[in-house]
Amino acid sequence: MTALAKILTLNEFQPDVIWLSVLIVVLLFCSAMMSGSETSLFSLTATDIDQIRKRGSRSDNAILKLLSMPDYMLATVLIGNNLVNICIVILSNNLLDTVMTFHSTGWEFVIKTVIVTFVLLLFGEIIPKVYAAYNPKGFASMIAVPI
Repeated sequence: MTALAKILTLNEFQPDVIWLSVLIVVLLFCSAMMSGSETSLFSLTATDIDQIRKRGSRSDNAILKLLSMPDYMLATVLIGNNLVNICIVILSNNLLDTVMTFHSTGWEFVIKTVIVTFVLLLFGEIIPKVYAAYNPKGFASMIAVPI
């Protein structure tokens, strides 16, 4: 018996895996949009805001409205992002339980924690915030109306 076989066993394929995976990816996208929106909206300079004010498009008006209530906007984004992240963690746990059977609770905790945390932080937090910091006007214009 190999070392990996002592830790976990892969289960037979189940159709739940597909819809759980799709739902997790959609929620991860939502998390990325919320994380990036927080960074982009608070990274806009006074010059950017003046340019946005002069253009006056639908997304520009939404940006100005969000920036007029920064506390509410930040609370909305943070609460929404936390709810989405909690859903991702719960669904990921269910997905991993569907795909694998763990023989060690210690390893189960470590594997689930490391995998989910890595994916969530990298794709739901870090990459969107870096992109939004380099392109705040574009990201804010894209996300302002949905927020």
